Amino acid sequence: MLLLKSQLTFWTDTACDSFVTLVPQRRLKSDGQWSKSFFGFMMGQHEVFVDAPDGKRFYLGTYQSTGGKALRDAVVRYRELPEETKEILVSKSGVEQHRDQVAAKYEDGSVAPKRVYYRRVGFGQGMYTRLCDPDLANHRARASRDNATMEMPDVTL
Repeated sequence: MLLLKSQLTFWTDTACDSFVTLVPQRRLKSDGQWSKSFFGFMMGQHEVFVDAPDGKRFYLGTYQSTGGKALRDAVVRYRELPEETKEILVSKSGVEQHRDQVAAKYEDGSVAPKRVYYRRVGFGQGMYTRLCDPDLANHRARASRDNATMEMPDVTL
């Protein structure tokens, strides 16, 4: 399952059939050393969800990664990203004490994020039905209200 952060996801068509998401290729650790970021879990097929600004979560279907490519050829492209996107990318690329240094590396082009491409390959009607089941939703709400004292039904997503 992938939960998309809307600030790092860019839809490539209006039907939401394909998208690109940005991930850091390197990470600056607290000891000041760079390490390779591993986002291999993002490859393959995933059920994809997205959080809307109003707090609602939407199921979009099954997507397959179709490859990845560094956003290399341009400092300009990084500079053209929205500020919120830059902030989140920098926060995922290093610990708080080194974020200014990480941002500078992105600005001068010596560090580049990776683009991971996806396309929709299906829609899990069974999953959609389970997610929309009012009895399950009511049970979850009661369990949450009762501070998780009720047992949740076993639902495999």
